[in-house]
Amino acid sequence: MFKSILLILSVVLSMNVSGQTVERKIIVENNKYAYVSIDNEHQMGTLFFGGLNDSLSRAEKRALPAGRSIEVQTNPFSWDLVNDTMYAINFINHPLNDRAESIKKIALDSLKPWSETTVLDIIDQSIDQEMLTYNQPYLAIAEQSKYLNHFYFDGVIFDDKYWMAISNNDKISIWNYDGVNWNTGMDISLKISGPFWIFESKNTLYLLLIDGQLFKIDDLLIKEVDQVTNVSLNIGLIIDNRDTGEIYFLEQLNSALTMNENIKQLSKKILN
Repeated sequence: MFKSILLILSVVLSMNVSGQTVERKIIVENNKYAYVSIDNEHQMGTLFFGGLNDSLSRAEKRALPAGRSIEVQTNPFSWDLVNDTMYAINFINHPLNDRAESIKKIALDSLKPWSETTVLDIIDQSIDQEMLTYNQPYLAIAEQSKYLNHFYFDGVIFDDKYWMAISNNDKISIWNYDGVNWNTGMDISLKISGPFWIFESKNTLYLLLIDGQLFKIDDLLIKEVDQVTNVSLNIGLIIDNRDTGEIYFLEQLNSALTMNENIKQLSKKILN
């Protein structure tokens, strides 16, 4: 497939690109981009990727054995790319999908075009897909309360660990998995009004709320950053350029332009 295609372009509100919706983020690295769309009927994902100077309409596409639920108040698809592997939380509504086993490792070179597979096959693959480890943050939330209210989560790879932020009932906690054990800090009271995103920039991990509040994740705790982003992820998306370490906000992705033109002409920098 492609090497180190990596991350970012986060969307809060899924943006339409050539009839597809961009889910949570677009990743930019090594002069390539990647993003995921979720089908609103069968819940499964499609991975789009291409060169920064190529037309978005020419993006290559692969069927993903992972997806998210399509409930009204849903959490956007949580995913990250590291080298040739995707780490994704498969949260589809399916009687055989055990959400305790939802954190999946997916080899990019195993992905097929939709023309070479079927929705039923991809759903079956998503259920049987190799997991990274048990989803202990979700299990902890489920043990604390039978009610999910403002329940959101996101996960990324940082410092050779899998990091996850998860919220419920206006409390949020930070977890990481070091390859052997899960580690977590204390629950933090915080008003959570919608989905949030965690991302790395210049060796620092950040948490960005839907209203633009920015926090630094430090030692399993969150600390508010003295910086105003002036963005609302309800009406736009985030571009994380891992080649430069810069973070941008884009109100609307224009599919008639290349990704590079979208970044240079239509976005504004919010973190550098």
